[in-house]
Amino acid sequence: TLIIFTSDNGPAKIGSAGPLRGYKGQVYEGGHRVAGVFNWPDQLPAGKECSSSILTMDMLPTFTTIAGGKIDPKRELDGINILPALKGKPIQRKPLFWQYKSNTAVRDGAWKLVLNGKNLELFNLEKDLSEQNNLADKHPDQVTRLTKLIKAWQTSVTASSKGK
Repeated sequence: TLIIFTSDNGPAKIGSAGPLRGYKGQVYEGGHRVAGVFNWPDQLPAGKECSSSILTMDMLPTFTTIAGGKIDPKRELDGINILPALKGKPIQRKPLFWQYKSNTAVRDGAWKLVLNGKNLELFNLEKDLSEQNNLADKHPDQVTRLTKLIKAWQTSVTASSKGK
């Protein structure tokens, strides 16, 4: 039996996300990054830490894989099978997107771009998990690349919501 303990969001405004910036409802790491504990005796290594990004949306493809099922490849899912990551192997994932009110963010690898209305912030999460050092002026190439990803994502979401 696979047992999972996790949460869907970071803490409310009265809670603490430790060193992470933000809280529930924000696009900063403190708004969505939470601990997850996976226990599956004889299937997952005990006492190991997984550094891969894992989303609750990953549960459907993971549970389907564990049960021996198949997901129609034509069906586009946000989640991926994370069983390899839980077993200590690296996984590749598409860019991750968040939106809350007028704030949008994308994470692709170590880079994260946050658009807050007219302001933008760029962070290298491998070096600055607390999202304190805005690198937008030092890495305009990353800002351009990640802004294009956000615009493409927003276009695809709008098209999906209109049934296209």
